[in-house]
Parts: sequence; structure tokens; C-alpha cells
Amino acid sequence: MGKLKSLKKPKVFIPLVIALLIVAAFISAVVHLNSPAEGTIVNNPDNSRSPSQISAQSDKTYSDNALNFKYPGKFNVNPSQASNGYIDTVNLIVSQRHDEYVTVGLYQSSLQNDSGVRFRTDRPQQYKQVSSSASELVFSKTDSLEYTGFIQKDDRVISISLTSVGPKNMSGDYQTIANSLALK
Repeated sequence: MGKLKSLKKPKVFIPLVIALLIVAAFISAVVHLNSPAEGTIVNNPDNSRSPSQISAQSDKTYSDNALNFKYPGKFNVNPSQASNGYIDTVNLIVSQRHDEYVTVGLYQSSLQNDSGVRFRTDRPQQYKQVSSSASELVFSKTDSLEYTGFIQKDDRVISISLTSVGPKNMSGDYQTIANSLALK
């Protein structure tokens, strides 16, 4: 009986109630965090398309004072600043996930003395040459994160570089751009 009287004293009772509330809150939090999520899924029309539907979008056309080309509809033009040594640069990024990026650059050079070509040919363990002609060299990084081509047009070179955050076959997107490329 003496022990029950000590629980009725405020000095013991209040801390005991606080400790029990803390334990109850902790147990409640653990139970709720481990329970399945509840909610409603609402399909947004822009996000409801599958990746195959996005890639099936029609091609878009880019044109400025130096370059003209078509590019896959899954990309949007990303603002870019003129880089030192370049006549023109255009950046494209995938509109949905932002995990693919394209840079098209126009500059004075030739395939024989181009630093980008030399960089890739000097690193055969990192880059394989996909195709070669008198006016075009195409390289793919061995981890499939980059696909870059260099196209000679008169005394200028156009570089088209596609990069991705994960391994991907980017040759189709490259061909869409490269086959439609024209200088003004």
C-alpha cells in the first residue's frame, strides 16, 4: 500500500505521465511510418505519356543566324551563352526528366587538327570510333554516356555531343540532328 501512495504524489505522478506520453508518441510514430501510404494519384496530362510516346513526338526545327537543323521533339532549347572560340552554340535538354543533354557547336577548325577529335582518338580505352568519312567522325564513349560527332563544312566544324546520366543508345537522336544540319 505504501508504494501506491507515492504514485499519487505530484512529484512522481507528473513525470510518470510525461514519460508515458513520450513512449506512446514514439510508438505511434513508428506504427504510422511503417504503414502503407494512403492518397490519390492524379494523372497530369503532360506527365501521363509513356517514354515511347515522348520519343514519338514529331521533330522540331531550330534556326538562327548560323545553324538550321531538326531535333527530336522530346528536347527543348536551353538558353546558352556564346562560348569563347565558337561561332554558334545551341543547347538542348530533355523536357521531362532532364537526364539527356545535347550541345551543338559551330567553330573554325578542321577535322585533322580538331582538339575534340584528337582527345577522343588519344583515348581508345574510353572512346570507340563509330563511323568515319572524309567529312564526319563519330565517337561513342564506352560506358554509353556520350555520343559525339564532328562534321566538316568548308572551313568550319560542327560538333554534336549527346550526353546522358545513364547508359543509353543516342545514335538515333544524333542522326536526326546530323542528317538535317545546314549552315546559313
